[in-house]
Amino acid sequence: MEIYVARRVTAAMYEGQTENEQKETASRWPITKEGLIEKPPKPLLRSSRLLPLTKELFQEDALVFKNLSSTTIALKSEKTERSLLFDFADFPFLGIWAAKNADFVCIEPWCGIADSVDHDQQLTNKEGIFRGEKLSPGLYTVRVTLAGFLPTLCQRSNS
Repeated sequence: MEIYVARRVTAAMYEGQTENEQKETASRWPITKEGLIEKPPKPLLRSSRLLPLTKELFQEDALVFKNLSSTTIALKSEKTERSLLFDFADFPFLGIWAAKNADFVCIEPWCGIADSVDHDQQLTNKEGIFRGEKLSPGLYTVRVTLAGFLPTLCQRSNS
């Protein structure tokens, strides 16, 4: 999934898009005002690698993804060669969110998600819950790669 960023990475990250490493057909799992996952999911990507980012996209809350085929997501600029590449292979869920009308976006690999509206409130039945041997220290890694920043960083250090 590729997220294009229109402005500096430290500033607003809208007017851009995300790009998956492969085409995805994926739905977003809506979140209620109470913070529960709604059913059914709402279609978002249909055989696409690109997800345009707009402030309107986050008006209903976070984008919650389950079972993506991709394990890498890129946050890319439409105006420059700069990008951030996130590898989240160890995580079953991905959240992309922004506060309402904020000038930033957050990309968060998740091991678990909120309860669904029809959940029985039993922890042992929670989706994404780790049990016993599945939870190991050091097993979960997120890698972030910065691309296109080196010339700018070198210019700043020489100033």
